[in-house]
Amino acid sequence: MRTFRSLLSVIKISRTLTAPQITNYQGSRKCMSSMSLRGQRCLITGGSRGIGFAIASKFASEGATCVIVGRSAETAESACKQLDTQAGQVHSAVQFDVSSCQRVWTPDDLGGMSLQSIDILVNAAGISQQKLLCFTSPDEIDKIIFTNLLGTIYACRSFSRAMMGKKTDSCIINISSVLASRAARGSSIYAASKAGVEGLTAALATELGPRNVRVNAIRPGLIDTDMVSAVQRDGFLPQVPLARLGTPSEVADTALFLVQNKFCNGTILSIDGGFSTS
Repeated sequence: MRTFRSLLSVIKISRTLTAPQITNYQGSRKCMSSMSLRGQRCLITGGSRGIGFAIASKFASEGATCVIVGRSAETAESACKQLDTQAGQVHSAVQFDVSSCQRVWTPDDLGGMSLQSIDILVNAAGISQQKLLCFTSPDEIDKIIFTNLLGTIYACRSFSRAMMGKKTDSCIINISSVLASRAARGSSIYAASKAGVEGLTAALATELGPRNVRVNAIRPGLIDTDMVSAVQRDGFLPQVPLARLGTPSEVADTALFLVQNKFCNGTILSIDGGFSTS
């Protein structure tokens, strides 16, 4: 009887000691991951919706201070208010249309904020196309190229010049598309603009890498945003091996990886559920 009671006591003590160890480990891991970008400032063009907003939300939850750039001041400000502030960040919204092709960004464009204060640049502003080239007007062509390609080029030009003067690691993430390398009917100009973004990314990685500025790109597939039409869903979804749309948060996870991995430079990561291999 004594032996049995002693055994029960040992089991109770063991359970009492074991449970807190599991809780502490989980809590410690959460704490480490939630503040990995503390002290860094990130500027996201197209950050008020879709993939751009998801990236801003992810980075803010990791402690980054975010600057959301959008064409509408009201929409950018609304998005800004939804960001996490647990690290005491003060996020800001900037009204700016990247398709205006302003050659040089200035502190005035950022409300007086220094360009050199930006550690991470995310070029997520973009517009899509669902029209055959022969029916696409010159104005529509210009709008796509000015927004998707030239807007990215001039943002990279302005902020990379400021980043090169810093002693700390900086990075640029450009949002491309699986259509940059996968042909699709009705997307000729969009595809050309995104192929240009990937060429820009590769070239800049060689130019800026020696200056501690890493440049990478994400190549999303069919992502569940308002840019994806019902026609695209029906046409492309059967070609996705995972048989579902991706989520903006999954793209944001990829962006966080590219920021955190200091050896990623000139990398173009596809996140498309296997669409590019089908």
